[in-house]
Amino acid sequence: MGRTDGIARRAPRLGAAPGLCPYRPESRAGMSVLWVNSRDFSRNFAPFPRPGAPFSPFFDPCQAGWFPYALTPCFAMACVQFSRRFRRDSRESFAEPRPVDFHAAGAGRDRERRRRLRPRDGEPRRTTRASPRSHCSRGLLVCPRRGYPVGMFGFFNLRKPAGPTSHDMVSAVRRLLPRGTRVGHAGTLDPFADGVLVICVGPAARLAEFVQAAPKRYRAVVTLGATSTTDDPEGEILLREPREPAPHPPSPQAVRQAVARFVGEIPQVPPAHSAVLVNGRRAYKLARAGRELNLRPRVVAIHAIDVIGYDWPRLTLDVSCGSGTYLRALARDLGEALGAGGYCSALTRTAVGRFTLEDSVAPEALDPARDLLSPLPAVDHMTRFTASDDDVRQLRLGQRLAAPDDLPDGAELAVLDPAGQLVALAVVRPGRRLQPVKVFL
Repeated sequence: MGRTDGIARRAPRLGAAPGLCPYRPESRAGMSVLWVNSRDFSRNFAPFPRPGAPFSPFFDPCQAGWFPYALTPCFAMACVQFSRRFRRDSRESFAEPRPVDFHAAGAGRDRERRRRLRPRDGEPRRTTRASPRSHCSRGLLVCPRRGYPVGMFGFFNLRKPAGPTSHDMVSAVRRLLPRGTRVGHAGTLDPFADGVLVICVGPAARLAEFVQAAPKRYRAVVTLGATSTTDDPEGEILLREPREPAPHPPSPQAVRQAVARFVGEIPQVPPAHSAVLVNGRRAYKLARAGRELNLRPRVVAIHAIDVIGYDWPRLTLDVSCGSGTYLRALARDLGEALGAGGYCSALTRTAVGRFTLEDSVAPEALDPARDLLSPLPAVDHMTRFTASDDDVRQLRLGQRLAAPDDLPDGAELAVLDPAGQLVALAVVRPGRRLQPVKVFL
């Protein structure tokens, strides 16, 4: 490496002596020689030397009187970057300045890293795809392209307790899995609610939309005779006296008649404290800021409502509904229809499609290896098509296949490999071609 390569060979240790310059002419322990080319010199250093000092691209800044002007950001960064390396070298004496070999320094760091990752005595040697112990305590294989563990593709049927948020449950599950695992949930539960929370693992996160669209069942407790600012027990509770059409506590027959009016496709105004977007912002954030919101009603589907128990002021309901239905809004509207007011004081989600409360697992008892469920329940509404190994290979490359003759154009298929594992979602295009839409590598 020549002297005109523009590389700083040695750098001082800042703070070695009072003032800006720690240089000692009689010793090489301080500032030695800083070599730069003329272009870097003219750009980074002040061009005003002390009178009588010669101009040279190879100079000692302290002797030339330019060191106070040389404390530029680049110079300071060089001092910090190479301070440890040259702290050892400054105690030695050299006839000529030794150049910095950046390749050798990088090779030394690589050797040190390989030494740290070397298996201990008695441990099996890991392959190049095995996660280091320092990064993954469970030692599962991690796909380098996708970031999720090889073979972890499915759902957890988690039983969420009342109190934590859905995001808290996702974080708790993520801590049980190897680093880099994709984890999400398929449908939010309010903090005061409990019940089924479907956790998506790995590529199953791309199937969350199908789980969210599945029918849901809830067991809700409606407290009549009072309202809440958030339509749940976490808001401010305001007591109300029964008014028309029920000047006294409504009878069980009146309750059943009012409940029947909410079955079917009905318009529903979401609660102000909800995740509905209002001009690009969440409604609950605007409500907490004191903004008055006039949310538009949305059409929701309520398939069935069964009255389980009624003991004034508590009304227990079993509700089957579609996606996007707010049980808090249902309790609010039902209380208004009875003339007594109401809010949802307790809520339990008992089913999401084929994921039921009876089959759910508590967070503290979750075993990822045992409780991981197949992703097939998320695509029960699709026709299943078993492809050969060659067809699976083509699908993973994004190529089209010949579609079965008995399927119409536009039909959605769940493509399985010969072992029965889900490998892709495809749709039948005109010309009897099967085009992959989502491929799970």
